[in-house]
Amino acid sequence: MKYLLYHATNKVNADKIKDEGFCPKPEIRFPLVKREGANPRMVSRVKKKPGSLGYGSYFFSSKVLTELYRKEKILVEGSCILTVSLVLDDNQEKCVLDLTDEETLDYFLEYKERIVSQPNYQDLEKVFRNDNQSSLEGALVEHFIKDVINAQSTSQHAILVKAMTVSQIKGSNRSYVANGFEYCIRDNQVLKTVSLM
Repeated sequence: MKYLLYHATNKVNADKIKDEGFCPKPEIRFPLVKREGANPRMVSRVKKKPGSLGYGSYFFSSKVLTELYRKEKILVEGSCILTVSLVLDDNQEKCVLDLTDEETLDYFLEYKERIVSQPNYQDLEKVFRNDNQSSLEGALVEHFIKDVINAQSTSQHAILVKAMTVSQIKGSNRSYVANGFEYCIRDNQVLKTVSLM
């Protein structure tokens, strides 16, 4: 399947991305819930918190939403939009964590419910909250992939996470109705072309 996605950024980052590609995702190395024998100080060693869909490069599928996001959120002169072509073969398509699929979403919600009932969840909630995105949600996605998806097959891993987004921009009036699709690409090898829009 072929995807055409959009990424808002500043000109300096756009040039760097075009030359060097998107940064690879950092390896997540923290326990979601303090397990017996886990190092309790690992939580404080998280250098970069995940976004709401986990670690990776973030994109919208809508040009209009990306443009609105760019105008409002990228507050530097020379902000721009990159267009990215992404092509997945049939095997790679199986490695998409599609949270727009109701069955997959239900599975993820059941997983979250189990995690929330763990004893140290509130401590972790404090560590992984940030202002613009829920890092805690991203940490949950990371652990869902690690604990559930990867456990099902050693040959598969999530290369892309897809979800509906409620990006708060002017005119959304703090709406909870989704205004687009957001993609988190976790494996930059699947990006075929990157161009300035």
